[in-house]
Amino acid sequence: MKNFIFFFLVISFTNTYGQQKSTSLVNKIIYTWSKVSDFNTQSINVLDTSDDIEDSLTKYNTTLSLLISSSEFSFLNSSDLQKIIDSTDIKVIISKDAKLKAISWMINNDLPEPTCCNVFILGTRKPQIISIGGTTGQDFGINVQLNKIIDVSLKNKTFYLLIGSNKCGNLCIEKLASLYVVSDSLIVKCPKAFLSGTKYLDEVKFEYSLNGEKEPSFHVINTKLISPIFDRNKEKIVGNKVYEITGNVSN
Repeated sequence: MKNFIFFFLVISFTNTYGQQKSTSLVNKIIYTWSKVSDFNTQSINVLDTSDDIEDSLTKYNTTLSLLISSSEFSFLNSSDLQKIIDSTDIKVIISKDAKLKAISWMINNDLPEPTCCNVFILGTRKPQIISIGGTTGQDFGINVQLNKIIDVSLKNKTFYLLIGSNKCGNLCIEKLASLYVVSDSLIVKCPKAFLSGTKYLDEVKFEYSLNGEKEPSFHVINTKLISPIFDRNKEKIVGNKVYEITGNVSN
C-alpha cells in the first residue's frame, strides 16, 4: 500500500511539474510575441525607423525562435497550442495523420519581402528549423510562410505537401508547393517531386493578384497536384495545370 501511495505521489508530482513547465513556456512565448508585435508595429509606423527598433525586433524574434525550437515545445498539448494560436499571430498547422506539426510566423510584413519563420515537429522529437529569421537550410524560402499541410500516400509512404505563400509585389502573391517526407527521423524535401510532361520540378509555383475575385489554391486529387492558370493580369483563373506527384526521395 505504501509503495502504491509513493508511486501515485511521484506520478502526480511529475504531471504537475510538467504542466507548470508547459504553462511557463506558453506564457514566455505569448509575452515574447507581444514584444515582437510591438516592435514590428513601430517599424511600420515610424517613418525613419531607428536601429534600436530594428535591433529590438531582431532580438525578440530570435528569442521567440529559440523558445519554439526548444525540446520542451514538442511536449505542449493541444490546449497549450490553442492558447498560443488565440493569443498571437503564430500559425500552428497539423498534418491529417497528426504526426507533423508546423509552426509558422512572419515579421516585417510591411516590406516587399517579409521575413518568415517555419519550424517543424515530428511527434515529440526536438523541433526542426526549416527557415528562421531570413536563413534556411531546407530550401523552403526565407520569405515563404507555411499555410497548409496535405498528406499524400505514395509507394506505401506518407508524404507531406507543404503549401506556402510569399509576397511578390504590392498586390501580388506567389503560392508555392513542395513535397517532404520523413527520413532518418527528420523531415526532408523531396527532389524532382513533380512531373509535368517530361520535366521534373522540385516545387510548383503560381502568382496571382489580390485584385482577383477570390484567393486561389492548389488541389490534390489522388497523386495529381492541380495548379490554377491565370489571365495576363493574374486576376482570373482561365484553366488548370496538372502535375504528377512522383514520390521521389533522392536525386
